[in-house]
Amino acid sequence: MKKFILVFWAIAIMFSTTAFCGEPFDTMYPPFGADIRDLNTQGYFVKYRSSGDVDYYNYIGPCKPHRIYETTAPLIVFAFAKGRLYARIIREWGRTKEVLLSSLLQGLQREPDQAYAEDGWSVYVWDFPERDFRYKLKYNDATGEAKSIRYHLPLHRELDARKNGKSLLEAW
Repeated sequence: MKKFILVFWAIAIMFSTTAFCGEPFDTMYPPFGADIRDLNTQGYFVKYRSSGDVDYYNYIGPCKPHRIYETTAPLIVFAFAKGRLYARIIREWGRTKEVLLSSLLQGLQREPDQAYAEDGWSVYVWDFPERDFRYKLKYNDATGEAKSIRYHLPLHRELDARKNGKSLLEAW
């Protein structure tokens, strides 16, 4: 009987710990438009900067595994506008432009809507109005640094995204 009670309590503690930790956060496909208060119940989002109506957070909790983590150690930041998840910004180094574009073309399943050069950066833009997002990649041809951002379009329309003449990618 003592063993049964001990096993019962061990299982109960295991399930309560799992429930407390919750599901890992999906850094690649976060719930855009969600309120920071709803997402931050465990305190895993740490605010480190504000600029106008946008607050920038690092996420320090458990996250779902994705292909990007197999090839690089990206720096991922989440931007919240008016307290709602507005954008996911990624900076990474070490992958060639061709490898990045190949991965993006596979994931986004189509060619970019725009491609142009700007001050030493190759810029690619995909618009998905039917899915409420825009994806933008900037690749520095000299340094190999890549910056990408996925915007939530409804919040993008509400927010003046060009503060002081700079986009979120340029300001970050």
